[in-house]
Amino acid sequence: MGILLATFAAMGTFLHNLWRLFKKPEYRAGIIWLVLLLLVGMIFYHQVESLTWLDALYFSVITLSTVGYGDISPTTTVSKVFTMVYILFGLSIFASFASMLVRERVELQKERAEKRGQKSKSNENE
Repeated sequence: MGILLATFAAMGTFLHNLWRLFKKPEYRAGIIWLVLLLLVGMIFYHQVESLTWLDALYFSVITLSTVGYGDISPTTTVSKVFTMVYILFGLSIFASFASMLVRERVELQKERAEKRGQKSKSNENE
């Protein structure tokens, strides 16, 4: 039960941080591109492969994240071609999104370190 609660807490933190990033104009475009890419994949796989909406989203996410469990795979020629193009475009968008998250995390850690440094200096002066 504790692991489940920790997972939901981590997901909540991730969504909160994602919303905070979305408010910043320099990150907004990357987030929008990623969401649009997932929607395009989800709609395509739902229509062409007759996957449920959840399975189509799941397949889109595991494809773009290069996890590729293999439990779902394209069955038609059109789907295979789409998936190849989807991976090539999607990986670049997914990678730049991951890079944005890392860059933001590094900046946040620097800010926290500076605040701790300033706080310790002010405590030393007292």
